Amino acid sequence: MVKISKDSLQDYFINHKNIEAAKAILNDAINFGLEFKSSKKVIDYRDSNFFLETILEPIPTKCKPLDKVLSEFKNKIGKFSINFGSERFLAFPDSGNAVSAMTGAIISDFLNQNLINSKHCSPAATFVEITVINWLRELIGYKTIKKLKNIFDVGGIITSGGVMSNTIGILLARERMFPDTKKDGIQFSVDSVKVAIPDYINHYSIKSALGLLGLGENNLLKLKSNNFKIDLNDLRQKVKRHKKDYVILALVAYAGDSRTMTIDDFIAIHEVIKGSGIWFHIDACHGFQYAFSKKLSSQIKGIGLADSITMDPHKVLFLPYTLSVLLVKKQHDFKSISGSSDLITNENYSFGQITPMLGSKNFSSLKLWFLIKSLGKNKIGRLVEARHDLANYLADKIRRSHDFVLISQHVAINSVVFMFIPLEWKDKIKGNKKLLERLNALNAKMQDLIFKGGKYYIHTFTIPDLENVFGCDEAILTPLRYMGGNPLTTKKDVDGLLNYIRFLYKE
Repeated sequence: MVKISKDSLQDYFINHKNIEAAKAILNDAINFGLEFKSSKKVIDYRDSNFFLETILEPIPTKCKPLDKVLSEFKNKIGKFSINFGSERFLAFPDSGNAVSAMTGAIISDFLNQNLINSKHCSPAATFVEITVINWLRELIGYKTIKKLKNIFDVGGIITSGGVMSNTIGILLARERMFPDTKKDGIQFSVDSVKVAIPDYINHYSIKSALGLLGLGENNLLKLKSNNFKIDLNDLRQKVKRHKKDYVILALVAYAGDSRTMTIDDFIAIHEVIKGSGIWFHIDACHGFQYAFSKKLSSQIKGIGLADSITMDPHKVLFLPYTLSVLLVKKQHDFKSISGSSDLITNENYSFGQITPMLGSKNFSSLKLWFLIKSLGKNKIGRLVEARHDLANYLADKIRRSHDFVLISQHVAINSVVFMFIPLEWKDKIKGNKKLLERLNALNAKMQDLIFKGGKYYIHTFTIPDLENVFGCDEAILTPLRYMGGNPLTTKKDVDGLLNYIRFLYKE
């Protein structure tokens, strides 16, 4: 415990005199974190009113011993937080439990490097970040420049999340199609400018990006979805109208759509838009993980044809939040959105020149550096294959069951979209819209009960019945989704989930 004298405020800060006291409190904090992460329980659920009453308070005016503050945190906040690291957290793969990545996260906060400026604020950290970006470029087939002259030779940036990465990707597309818009403002008719996305399965960040960049949220050109992929025939028809009826600024495809994790045919898409001037952006926040695996890398064949790619290592590589990456095929494309300042960023290797909307920039890439250095590409590949195999195991269990049904027959990456159907409904559901509405409500209720129970956690959302599982025209479904990514999750956990859903229905 750090002891504070009445006259010494310096004791509140790490210094050579209070190292042992600081170690004691930090060890206590780390021990809490380790116990939290290693627990099987997903959450001790409380509603919002509970937190309104227990956490909200006026600003403290008097000091309080740090061990007392930590104890209050444990009892009021930590105890009721969601444990993404539990092997039964099956909603997203964001486990954040790699020892190597956690080591990098802790050390990066201790180092407190600011990567907006290389020489004065992050002399070594800058080149760690460049190294990590180079590794990711190599993975997906982008070229790297070995003898860097400046930051414009790198061809990638670390951002706070996939939304930011996708937004900057659309910004790059805007500057390619309409040069100097960043400098001069929008000089073109916004109504005629579109960004093409697959309908229903796109990520909300693209619509958000259009709004934030002054291009209009309504200027989405929605492409038909065929089995959760971009319909190539519809794409061809819409590209024929490019520069006649409208200008397609960019086309966004998915290596793992935000619901089923289905992967688009990148080679075929590139053939359709080649030579059109349309910026080809791939949201590979989830799908880039396949690049680590020799066995599965063919699933993202052609990804290197994209002008820009978004990746989210914090989603699929066991890192604590946050770490997203935006890569560009042509490194110098970042020049179109660059900016510099004599005081901060005007140095050859300062990332601040090519990170729009970001000022001070933490050393989050150290988490990924530690992970890749520790596990290596091949072992990461084996972990990716294991999560893929476990998703297929669950899908096969559902196919053989009498009370579950798959909503997407093909298992992509680590996602299984399914619904529970009571046995007494199974023979009556086909073409029955009223019963389907009841089924949707039942599955939504199931997800809510599972979450509040704290033993498991799976996801839910709405999606059209694109594979016509229930034979109802224009049916909207509310399925359940398993999306595993935690290396600790086993077949026993997956079996337990299905049995728990059955148990809840009986209850």
